[in-house]
Amino acid sequence: MGTTSLEGQSLGEFLIVSKLASGGMGTVYSAWQASLNRHVVVKVLPAHLAADEKFVARFQREATCAATFSHPGIVQVYSAGESGGVHYIAMELVEGESLADRLAREGRIAPRHALAIAADVARALSYAWEKSRMIHRDVKPRNILLATDACVKVVDFGMVKFLDTEEQMTSTGVLLGTPHYISPEQANGRKDADFRADIYSLGCTLYQILSGHLPYEQKEGMGVVLSHVNDPPPEILDVMPDCPSAIVALLRKMLDKDPAQRHQSYAELIAELTAAARRLPAPALPRQSRWPLYATLGALMIITVAGLLLWSPWKNRAPKPIQPGQPFVAATGMELLYIPPGEFQLGSTPEERVWAESSGSGDPVFLDREGYKPQKVQISKGFWLGRTEVTVAQWQQFVEATRFVTEAEKLGHAFAPSGSNDSSASSWRIIDGANWRDPKLGSALQPDHPVSCVSWADAMAFCNWLTEVEQKAGRLPHGMVYRLPTEAEWEYAARGGRATRFWWGDEVEEGQGRLNWRGTDDGFETLMPVDHFDSGGRNTFGLADMLGNVWEWCLDHYDPGGAHADLYRAQGNRYVMRGGSFLHQVAYNRCAARPGFGPDIPQACTGFRVCCGVEPKPESQ
Repeated sequence: MGTTSLEGQSLGEFLIVSKLASGGMGTVYSAWQASLNRHVVVKVLPAHLAADEKFVARFQREATCAATFSHPGIVQVYSAGESGGVHYIAMELVEGESLADRLAREGRIAPRHALAIAADVARALSYAWEKSRMIHRDVKPRNILLATDACVKVVDFGMVKFLDTEEQMTSTGVLLGTPHYISPEQANGRKDADFRADIYSLGCTLYQILSGHLPYEQKEGMGVVLSHVNDPPPEILDVMPDCPSAIVALLRKMLDKDPAQRHQSYAELIAELTAAARRLPAPALPRQSRWPLYATLGALMIITVAGLLLWSPWKNRAPKPIQPGQPFVAATGMELLYIPPGEFQLGSTPEERVWAESSGSGDPVFLDREGYKPQKVQISKGFWLGRTEVTVAQWQQFVEATRFVTEAEKLGHAFAPSGSNDSSASSWRIIDGANWRDPKLGSALQPDHPVSCVSWADAMAFCNWLTEVEQKAGRLPHGMVYRLPTEAEWEYAARGGRATRFWWGDEVEEGQGRLNWRGTDDGFETLMPVDHFDSGGRNTFGLADMLGNVWEWCLDHYDPGGAHADLYRAQGNRYVMRGGSFLHQVAYNRCAARPGFGPDIPQACTGFRVCCGVEPKPESQ
C-alpha cells in the first residue's frame, strides 16, 4: 500500500477520512476509530523513510515514549501499528488551531497572551523532562496547538531525545530541529544538549509571536543555522521598540548562546514568565461611576436609556470568538482571566485547622468539614474565571434583559443585619424587604459593589442567560458554557500556586490592604467595591477579592466530609460557598474554608463569580 491516496482506506482499526497536513517526518490525517466511536489523528511515515529499518524503529519509539505521557499539555498518543507496509501512529484529535495558524492570521500575539502560552508550553516540557529526561528538540509555533477547550498542547515528538541514551530519533544527515528555532548546541551537534536547548527554541517562538518577526528572518537554511551559532542574540527591541522591559530581560536570558546563562530549570523559567505577566499593565476597562442605586425618577430614566444605547454588544458589535489562553471581556463588561491547567493542594492540613481553631475564630465543626488531610488534585482543563465578583451593575443588566425575579424578592426577605449600625454576625436575622436592590446593610448600594442576596439558583440563571447571549453572538466555542466554578476549580484559582492559608501566604498581618474581612481596619463595615485594593488585592492569577467581601457560590453540592476533586452531586439542596466575607473573621477567609448553605434563605453576604469552560462531569457515585 502506498502513502498517496489513503482517504477512505483503513489502517488497522482506523478509517482515514481526510488529509490534514504533511511534513518531512510524515503526513497527518483525520480518521475515525469505530471501536471507541471517536475521531482521531493518524500520522503516517513517508514511503521513502519507511524503507529505512532504523528510521521505522525510531518512528515507533516516538509512539512508545509519547504514549507514556499523561499531561493536559501534551497530545495523547493512543497506539501505533503497521498495515500493508504503512507505519502509523494514532493520537488525540485536538479541536482548535496551531500557534502558527494563529500567528499567520493575527500577525502577532499580545504580550499577556504570549506569556501565558509560553508558560503552558514550559509546563508540558517540564513534565516530559522530569518524567523521562526527554528533550523535544523541535519547539516551534507549528508544534504548539491552541485547543478550543483552552488547553495549550505540545505535539510532534519525532525528534525527541532521551538524555540517558545515545539513540536519537533522527537519521544521519537530518538536521536536529527547524532552522529558525534551533539552539546553538543542536546546530553544533553537541550530544550533551539538554532541556535548555528547548528553552532556547521556546525563546525563539516567544520572540516571534510577540513581534511578528523571526529571530534571524533575513536568512534561510544553513544561513539561519549559522546565525544561531555565531551571530549575537536577536534583540527584540530592534523589531518591537515598545516591548515591556520585563519581557526584554526574559528573552535575553532565554536566547543566550551559552546554555549555562539561560534558565537552569523550568521552574525558574515559569516563575519569570509569570512575574513578567504580573508586571504588565492591567487591561483597560471602562470604569463605572458610583451612582446611588435609588436615584430620582429623572436620573434613573437617563441612566436606563444610556445603558440601553451602550450595552447591546451582540447587536452593535461583532465580537471575536473567545480565544484559548486569552483573557476576554464578556457581554456584561465583566473581565474573565484564563486559569491554566495544573496541580494543587485541595483542603487544609491538620496543622492549619489547629491554628484556625486556636485563633479564636474557628468553629471546630466548621473546620472538620475541610476534610482530614489535603489531597493533590490535577486540574486537567484550563478555564476562565471572573476577575471580580459579579457586580450590581452587571446583575442589573441581566434583570433588565430578562425581568428576572430573585429568590429573595419572591420570599420577601433575606438574611441581613437587624440594625443599621450593627453588622456583626450576632445581629443577623431574616429581614423583610432585603434583596439585591437593598440588602439592608445600612449604607448606599453602589454599582461596583458585588451583588448579594442571590441564591445558588439565581446565580445559575445569570450564567445560563450569559451563555445564551454569547452563543447567539458566536463567541463561545463548541462545548463551552458560562457556569459557576467547581469547588476544586475555585480553590485552585484562589490559591494561585500556593499551599498556604491565604493566597498571599500564612501571615494574617499581610492581609491588611488586600481584602475586606472582619476584624481589620480596611475602611469598610460591609460591602466593598470590587477590586478596591487594585494590585494589592489580586492573587498570582490576577483575580481580585478571592477572599473576603462576599461568599461565592460553587457548582458542587455540599459534602460535610470534605471537598471533592471532581464535581460532586448528591441528594439535597445544600451547595458549597467559598472565600469568606466582610462578616467573618480570619479562619473563615482562608483558601480552604467551605460552608454549605441551602437556597431557601438568601444572604446579604453571599454573591458569586462567573466561570467559563467546558461542562464538568460529575464524579462517579
